[in-house]
Amino acid sequence: MHAFTRIVVCSLILAAPLAGADQERPRHHWLRRITWAAGCAASFWDAQTTLTAVRRGAVESNPLLANQQGAPRWGRIIALKAGTCAGTFVAETVLTRHRDSDWYWSATNAGIAASFAGAAIHNIRVSDRLAKDNQRPN
Repeated sequence: MHAFTRIVVCSLILAAPLAGADQERPRHHWLRRITWAAGCAASFWDAQTTLTAVRRGAVESNPLLANQQGAPRWGRIIALKAGTCAGTFVAETVLTRHRDSDWYWSATNAGIAASFAGAAIHNIRVSDRLAKDNQRPN
């Protein structure tokens, strides 16, 4: 099973028991949960594709997540990924009780998912380019 598929399946399994946790919610809370799981999955897909690209010779371009030489600081990266997932879950489940908040959080989660998916796709392109460059004879 591909790493991204495993991440999506694990995120959905983790989110499934939580889907019924707030029964007083309007009928659209399921969309909020699905987009939350998608955001978490895309976030960890970004980390996985970063690892692949770094193994092929890429450097991390975000100075907050890399050392002076461009090597990823994996502790910070994993903390960011886990913190994003946990933080959005807590914020949307505990802190917000407004009727229309499900739509707001669904849109926020979709934006997070799109952002991390875009970063992962960029990482794949960089990784593929480096793999091709490494195969060329000098």
